[in-house]
Amino acid sequence: MYRILYNDSTIFDPYGSEDEVVTDAAMDSGENASTYLDFTMSVKHPLYNTIAERDGTVRLYWDGELLFEGVIESIETDIELNKSVSCIGPMDYLNDSVVRPYSTVVGEEDLTAPSSVEGLFQWLIDQHNEHVLDQSKTFSVGGNQGASL
Repeated sequence: MYRILYNDSTIFDPYGSEDEVVTDAAMDSGENASTYLDFTMSVKHPLYNTIAERDGTVRLYWDGELLFEGVIESIETDIELNKSVSCIGPMDYLNDSVVRPYSTVVGEEDLTAPSSVEGLFQWLIDQHNEHVLDQSKTFSVGGNQGASL
C-alpha cells in the first residue's frame, strides 16, 4: 500500500478521505541519479492550499518502507485548477553546488583540494555544505569508500 505524506500530513492514503484525491502519481529513480516524484492533486484536496514549493518534506512509502524523500520543486495549476506537483530527491541538491576552480597540486590554483579520492569526495561535500543556503540540503558522508577504489 502506497502512502504520500507532506511533512506529517497525508497527501495520499488508499484508506483515507475521499477528498484526498491524487492521480497520475509516478516515481522515477535510477542508480547514481536523482529521484523524482510527480503527482496531480485535486482542487478538493484538504492540503490544496497548504503545499508550497521548496517548503516541507514529501515522503512516499510502500508498506511502511520509505521509497522517496524530497521537496516540492514546482507546482503548476491546470485549467480545472488541479495542481501538478513535481518533487526532487536529495541527490538533486548537488546541482545547486558551485565549486570555485581548484587543483590538487599546491600553487596551481588559489584553492587546493586533497589529492586522494576519499579526501576529494569529502572536500567536495564540505564545499557544498559551506555554501548551501538551506541547511536542510546539507549532506554528511557516512561510509566513504573512496580509498577502496
